[in-house]
Formats: sequence, C-alpha cells, structure tokens
Amino acid sequence: MESEAEALQKKHNFYLCKLRALAKPLSQEIRQRISDELLARLAHSLLNETVFAIVHGLMEIQHVTEAQLEQQRMAVTKQLRFEKAKVVQESKGQADRQLKVKNLEQSHSEALRQQDMSILNQFDHKVADQQCTLELAGVPGFYVTTNPVDIQAQMHLLDFILQLSVLKPD
Repeated sequence: MESEAEALQKKHNFYLCKLRALAKPLSQEIRQRISDELLARLAHSLLNETVFAIVHGLMEIQHVTEAQLEQQRMAVTKQLRFEKAKVVQESKGQADRQLKVKNLEQSHSEALRQQDMSILNQFDHKVADQQCTLELAGVPGFYVTTNPVDIQAQMHLLDFILQLSVLKPD
C-alpha cells in the first residue's frame, strides 16, 4: 500500500513530466522564462487542486468580460449605423448628403477608436487582475507585469495548467 507521501511524490512527478513535455516545443525566448526549476515549483503547486479551480474561475470571468465588451462594441456600432442612416435619410441633395456622411464617418471612426482603446485598457486591467490573483495564490511564474514576453510565458503556463486540469495522475 502506497503512503500519502509516496502518492504525492508520484503525482508531482506526473505533473512535472507533463509540464516538461508541454514546455519542450516553446521558443528559446519563452523557455528562458520557464525554467525547469519553475516547472518543478509549478508541479508542486498543482498538488493542491485549488490552483486548477482558481484558473478555471479566472477563465470563466474572462469569458464573461469578453462577451460584455463585445456587446458594448456591437451596441456602439449599431448606434453609429443608425445615426448614419438617419443623416442619409434627412439629407437634402447628393452633395449635402455626401458632406454630412463624410463628416459623420470621421467622427464615427474616432468614436470607434476610442471605444477600442477603452476595451484594450479594460483587457490590460483584467490581465493585471489575473496576474495579481495568481501571484497571491502562490502560483509560480505569476506576477504583475506588462512585459509582452513575460505575459506570453504566463499565458503558456495558464495553458499548461488548463491542459493538466483534465488529466489525472496514474
């Protein structure tokens, strides 16, 4: 009969083996940030199933946020189309219509640009929230950063955790 310590070691070895396999095809730039020591610490943190629950919860929150932001953008574009149709309908003469539509399209383009910038800022904030949550939970490799390569490495780690969440150690 296997002791609890032996079972945990076996589970750790399973996760570490899978993590190494998942990390192997990554680019050298990312592999520099995902060291074997980091993978070993991550495997250890996965022994507590809480990490899987946290990552799944963050993923669900992100999907809801993405859907809300998509709805906001669709509402803005719908409103802009409505305004354009109204201007076209109310314009008198071809030259008047063309001028009004051109001016309206310029203001609409700026409104959409501002909406998109707001969405990007909200995504950046969501990324920082997720990084902070995972760091506070003690998940190795996670800390608040805006460095694109570090963020990419963290995205790979999240992907690894999600893939391992559906696997069961032997």
